[in-house]
Amino acid sequence: MRFRMRRISFVLLGIVALFALPLAAAAATPEQEVVNLVNAERAKVGLPPLAHDAQLSRIARIKAQDMYRNHYFSHYSPTYGSPFDMLKRFGVSYAYAGENIAKGYPDAQSVMAGWMGSAGHRQNILHPAYDRIGVAHYNGIWVQLFTGDGKAGQYGSSHVVQKLAPLSGKPAVVPYTVKRGDTLYRIALAYRIPLAKLIAANPQLQNPNLIYVGQTVYVPVR
Repeated sequence: MRFRMRRISFVLLGIVALFALPLAAAAATPEQEVVNLVNAERAKVGLPPLAHDAQLSRIARIKAQDMYRNHYFSHYSPTYGSPFDMLKRFGVSYAYAGENIAKGYPDAQSVMAGWMGSAGHRQNILHPAYDRIGVAHYNGIWVQLFTGDGKAGQYGSSHVVQKLAPLSGKPAVVPYTVKRGDTLYRIALAYRIPLAKLIAANPQLQNPNLIYVGQTVYVPVR
C-alpha cells in the first residue's frame, strides 16, 4: 500500500507540473506588451528601460475608465483635472511627468506604431528624464503615464502631454537606421528636409552631433 501511495503522489505532482507550464508561458497583457515595446524603442536609441510601475498603471486605468464613462477624450479630466493634478492627488511625486493617450487602436502594436509616428508622443516615449511607466487599456482607450525623479539630470519641461486620435493616414515620421558615414546633416539632405526639423523630431538625441552606426533616428515625412 505504501508503494502504491508513493506512485500516486508522484503522478499527481507530475500533473500539477504539466498544468503549471502553460500558466508560466501565458501571453503578456496588452499593457505589458506596450511596456515591452516602449523599452525596445528606447534600447534602439541607447536609453535605459522604464520600470513598469503598478501605481502609475492603476492611475492610468482610472483615467481610461473616467474617459470612457464620462464620454470625453482629453488630457484634462472633469473629475481629476490635469494628469499632473491626478498624479499629485494619488500621492505620486515627480520631477518630470508626461501622459500619452490614444483611442480606437485594436492592439499594443498598432497603438505604439501610432505613438511612434507622432513627434510629441515619441518625445514622451524616448524622453531621457523618465524612469517609470504605467499603462492602461480600457474599452479601446489607451493611457501611458511617465514619471522621472530628476536624478539622471536636467531635461527641459516636466509637463508633456500628448493626445492621439484613431490611426489614419500617413505617419508623421519614418525610422531610419544610421549607416557608416551618416550625419544628421547628410540624412536631412537626403530626405530634403531642414536640419532643424530633423533635430526637433529626435528629442532623444542628447548631442545631435554624435550619432552612431545602427542607431535609429526618426525622419519627418509631413
